[in-house]
Amino acid sequence: MKLTKKTAVWLFGIPVLVGAYLIYKEFTKPTSKVPAGDDKTGTPISTKPKIDTTKLPVSDFPLKMGVGSKKNPNKSVMALQDELGNLVIDGIFGAKTLAALQAQTGKSQIADANDLQATLEQIWAQDAASDATVNKGDLSDTIIFNTENGASEIWVNVASAWRGVDNNSGVWVYNDQQYNVNVSDSFSTADFVPYLSDSSTGMLILKSAMQPSFSNPYPPRAGSYFLVDPTTIQVS
Repeated sequence: MKLTKKTAVWLFGIPVLVGAYLIYKEFTKPTSKVPAGDDKTGTPISTKPKIDTTKLPVSDFPLKMGVGSKKNPNKSVMALQDELGNLVIDGIFGAKTLAALQAQTGKSQIADANDLQATLEQIWAQDAASDATVNKGDLSDTIIFNTENGASEIWVNVASAWRGVDNNSGVWVYNDQQYNVNVSDSFSTADFVPYLSDSSTGMLILKSAMQPSFSNPYPPRAGSYFLVDPTTIQVS
């Protein structure tokens, strides 16, 4: 069948127009401006949050329950939500934002821009400390794992004082023992056994099994425990 000019236009022109329309819609569709909150789990924290308090409108404050809306999101609330983490950053101070603020700072509202900056720094500092504890805990667990799988020597990388500790009803408390170690000192993992990772600090607890010897006539008593920063030693 021979196509007329009019039929050819319909057959070939319409698909081109439809395709052009779909491409236009794809590139012009609205995108969300509300990012999901940072869950902060395992996220390295390298810089303190910093806002220009002089540019925040006085009308933003105080930040408290009910401030902000979908039509008029509060930018100061958004900065707070971003640092709190695990929140949708929508600029609305609702029940979830209040609960996160109370849990992490004990506050129920933010008075002004200076209070907001201080609060952001407080949350950052808490996160940084928590992140460091997690990292040390992972390292302590790795040392224990490697010892259980054949590592036989502990090598000291940093001179330090290993503090003695006792287990008091499940809580590790300091005692009057202290064992000073120097760089390049080494110990058998049979003499100082990597025992466990302290959950509250991430520090490694070593258990002494040392016996008096000619080179070390007064070792720490067998069965005593020492708190050690895992970043100061390695095992092999």
